[in-house]
Amino acid sequence: MTASAGKRQQGFTLLEMVVVMAIIALGAAAVLPRLTVPYRPAQPNEVAFLEKQHARAIESGQVIRVLMQGRRLITEPGPDVLELAEDRDLRIVRPKKSEYLNQQMVTTFYPDGTGLWSEFTIVRKDRLQDTVLFTVRTDPLHGEIIYVAP
Repeated sequence: MTASAGKRQQGFTLLEMVVVMAIIALGAAAVLPRLTVPYRPAQPNEVAFLEKQHARAIESGQVIRVLMQGRRLITEPGPDVLELAEDRDLRIVRPKKSEYLNQQMVTTFYPDGTGLWSEFTIVRKDRLQDTVLFTVRTDPLHGEIIYVAP
């Protein structure tokens, strides 16, 4: 018996190293997309509501109108409703004040993805001074909803 035959060799085979590298690569492929997505703060409820209505207009092939009724945003055709928080107020800049079936028009989305050019601000009501929380605009060509914090 030779000296080398009695000793067991230490180390890893090439096959074992390839298997470990494949497992690491699969784990990295699963995690990496989550790390590369840019951070986007949570959307305000009003913006999420409008994005839902824009998608609904495209999917259903219907014109969706968003109207202000008291302290609520409602849709026509219904049944979607968003109640504004008690300390918030919605102030419409565009379209100009106009009554539509006894409700104020906020915006409209069309089935082709376009929309009414609209803009409004959400303010926090305070006893001393109202504070603008953010402004929402809809792009008429793409129906894109843009919100900007001051």
